[in-house]
Amino acid sequence: MVPTGTNLRRPETGIKRFGNLGVWMVFLALLLFWMLLSGSFDLQHLLAGVILSLLTSYLWSDLLIESGAMMPNIRTMGKFARYMIDLIIEVVIANIKVALIVLHPSLPISPGFIVLRTRLKTRFGRVIYANSITLTPGTLTVEMEGDRFIIHALTAEAAEGVAHWSLEEEMLRIEGGRQDG
Repeated sequence: MVPTGTNLRRPETGIKRFGNLGVWMVFLALLLFWMLLSGSFDLQHLLAGVILSLLTSYLWSDLLIESGAMMPNIRTMGKFARYMIDLIIEVVIANIKVALIVLHPSLPISPGFIVLRTRLKTRFGRVIYANSITLTPGTLTVEMEGDRFIIHALTAEAAEGVAHWSLEEEMLRIEGGRQDG
């Protein structure tokens, strides 16, 4: 018999369980990324992708998934897909603008730093947004601390564009669309 009031806990074995839905979502995302990169759908490539994706999501899921994070619903995933499409469009437009600057004989650049305060509330939203700025040619997120970003821009126009970027509004909608249990 165990005395009442005793706190019974299993000893830590260091073994992680696959019961977490987030681990399976990471596995699926890694597998899809593997298939996209490999370009081959034969048994050898698929088996290698499954094994590596399982191993990666099993060993590093605690680093990839925030503790206590809520899983997004289908509507939020659709908003995120829309965000990614808009980001790709912005990257293409910025590529063209940077190419025109580089090809211009007088090289019309006016590099500088700006400090940007964001209204994004979650760490996930801020990190995605900071990386989106960095992925866009002509801008680079140098530092992210709380709601403050320090951004280097190639031109004053690029700096102004980042300050009023529509992708922040989209990320705010994604944050608002999270399923809170």
